[in-house]
Amino acid sequence: MASRRPSRATVATLATLRLPLLVALQLALGLAASSCPKKDALRPCSCFSFHNYVRVECKDVDRRALKNALTALRGAFVFEFELSKYNLKDVPSDVFSGVRVTELYTYMADFTNVSNSTNLFDGFDDTLTMIEIKRAKGLEHLHWSALGRLKNLQRLLVFSSDFPRLDKSFSLMPKSLTHVMVQGGSLEHVDEGAFSGLEIRDLEISFTRLEKITRNVFPTPATSLSVLSLRHNRIRSLPEDMFSDMPALTLLDVSNNYLQTLSESSMAPVLRNLRLLEMSNNQYYCDCNLTWVGRAFTNSNYLDRFWQRNDITCNAPPHLYGTDVLTLTDENLACANLVPLSMH
Repeated sequence: MASRRPSRATVATLATLRLPLLVALQLALGLAASSCPKKDALRPCSCFSFHNYVRVECKDVDRRALKNALTALRGAFVFEFELSKYNLKDVPSDVFSGVRVTELYTYMADFTNVSNSTNLFDGFDDTLTMIEIKRAKGLEHLHWSALGRLKNLQRLLVFSSDFPRLDKSFSLMPKSLTHVMVQGGSLEHVDEGAFSGLEIRDLEISFTRLEKITRNVFPTPATSLSVLSLRHNRIRSLPEDMFSDMPALTLLDVSNNYLQTLSESSMAPVLRNLRLLEMSNNQYYCDCNLTWVGRAFTNSNYLDRFWQRNDITCNAPPHLYGTDVLTLTDENLACANLVPLSMH
């Protein structure tokens, strides 16, 4: 698979859309406008600039070439820096000193021998706001506290990277981190406390091998969490307290898993605040525990909500296979002694 290589026209368009943000960052940090250095000074890396937008790409370079290229960038403001096919243990501790990078992209980078190195991304402390890690090798060896020094880091995006466990060291990430996405790869387990102490507002874990997640991975209360997407995983069940103490949650996506039920009591703490609920394409066992769905999705108080109503169907028992869950009622399932969820 090729590295993300947008065309010059695409980069120019994106740069135009992001210029207000770029100018604001430069003003906030007291940075002067930047432009690309001469090509010979930067080789084998390449540089593209558009107005105040500068993007630098270093692909499959050795330690010496990387250091020489970055020496040419000293004092520059680089909005995007891409480092591809590089063993991060070979990054000199001072190589980014004096280079103001806002967004860092790594592609097929090797984290195998990085461990908890405090030199990782040394020099990015004040300016880096986003890291994208794509198709990384050995990411399971990274102790996330190594990124704790990045005091302005807001977004972390991890794509198609093979690390089976997100451990508790993730809670030592900088407090500024608000958006986390883990998409694809071999993630199977999230440790309890992995997000404790953080104020994450938007979390997506999708297209992984995750089969289980507990409430204890989040802080209590999770006062900042407004978007939670667990779509396209292998989750079979969610604990009853999964959404307790999540007062800010407005978007929830648990679609395309192996869920057999989603209980009324587990949804009660967040249902009134949700603006979007996506729970389709699961393997629901339709019984009296799911009749709340029809009541919730047709309640007049929620008609203005953007709730995905399609493909919420029964997988079992056999005589209800393919039945729309929204059509289930206490009466047609002969349910008794159930207290309906309050929807005032």
